[in-house]
Amino acid sequence: MRYIKVRTLIIITLLSTAVLFTSLIPRATGRSLKHAPIDPQSVTATFANLDGRAFQPDQVVTIKWHLDGSGVKELEQDPWSECELMFSLDGGVTWSRISPELSVTRRTFDWIVPKVSTRQALLQLRIGVQGSGDMFAFASPTFSITAPWETAH
Repeated sequence: MRYIKVRTLIIITLLSTAVLFTSLIPRATGRSLKHAPIDPQSVTATFANLDGRAFQPDQVVTIKWHLDGSGVKELEQDPWSECELMFSLDGGVTWSRISPELSVTRRTFDWIVPKVSTRQALLQLRIGVQGSGDMFAFASPTFSITAPWETAH
């Protein structure tokens, strides 16, 4: 009888500890960026070497960006922060994701230019914290992708 009481007490203690512990852990609600916890004016991002450039399909381009502002450090220190890169071939009307989740401390990504042709290409850097809310989104300058079969105008 005493064995059953002690065993029950141990199980209840373990369950209570587990419930308490899991209630203290921040929860992610998926892999999409959802939340930027700070003032949107406190972070800026600029892309390097894209403005007016023309790239070829299948070319490997090292995308580089710079983050600045008072909110950058907070994002870099938050374990739930991440960024991702998006691509638009129609001037920002539609976007496709081109990167996995990246660390906010990362500032480059090697991208293989898709087999398309456009003069309205854009990249977008999205930065946020998994959970809820909005994200920061920064668009690059416009650039072109020119297929080799096209003739110069």
